[in-house]
This record gives sequence, structure tokens and C-alpha cells, in this order.
Amino acid sequence: YIGYATPNVETMKLLDPEIITNSSAYPDMSELANCEIFEYPGDEINRIYNRIWTEVKAG
Repeated sequence: YIGYATPNVETMKLLDPEIITNSSAYPDMSELANCEIFEYPGDEINRIYNRIWTEVKAG
């Protein structure tokens, strides 16, 4: 078991009720309203981000 939530509704029928009622794995819409998403910024910004992140990790 890897602990990922499944978007497959048919698969959810096979899961233990304790798992599908866990709001950490399956938050309700009111909780999702407070979440943020990050969209892909494009190739150029991604290259800059990766370069800077590599510098940070290298210390």
C-alpha cells in the first residue's frame, strides 16, 4: 500500500471505509477551497527555477 488517493470511483468501492473517510487522503470541497495549486510556468521559467534550485541545494 503506497498511500495515494485514487480518483477512480469504482476502485473506491473496494477500499476500507477508514481510508475513504480520511480527510487527509480525500478532503471535502470546503477543505479543497483553501488549497493552492501550482501550474507549469513554461519551459523558460522552469529552466530558471531548476538552475536556482540547484544552486540552493549545492549551498
